[in-house]
Amino acid sequence: MQLSLDMDGVLADFDARFEQVAGRSPHGMTSKQVCKVIADTPGFFRQMPVLPGAKDAVRALAPLNPVVLTSCPASCYAAAAADKQAWVREHFGELPVLPVYGAKHKHLYLQHPGAVLVDDWGSNCDDWEAAGGIAIKHTDWATTFPILQDMLL
Repeated sequence: MQLSLDMDGVLADFDARFEQVAGRSPHGMTSKQVCKVIADTPGFFRQMPVLPGAKDAVRALAPLNPVVLTSCPASCYAAAAADKQAWVREHFGELPVLPVYGAKHKHLYLQHPGAVLVDDWGSNCDDWEAAGGIAIKHTDWATTFPILQDMLL
């Protein structure tokens, strides 16, 4: 069973970090504007707080060998990928990280029909399902974990 977990918005609080750095929400901004803030902030991803429930959920899901499937902005791919890998190591140990170039290609990492993705972006979920996978649109771990538990544990 392939279980892929998004990082930003599923494990890490991207919005809180963005608001801390930019002084405003990323919602309503263009992707170019958001990427500029990220690119202009060394260590942006490394400083994100962990979302409530994420550590307990990952610990419970550990027997399924989940991987973190995380998008990295093309404009600063190498730095973002390194930051995200360091963040995961710091907060989740040796959980594997697959940094995806850009935001629209996660579905290309689907290894077999029925593979599961947990992601907070509807378009990623739609693409994953169109490729033959099962997607769970994440809102919070209190909602997502029971779904995964019924499905996989």
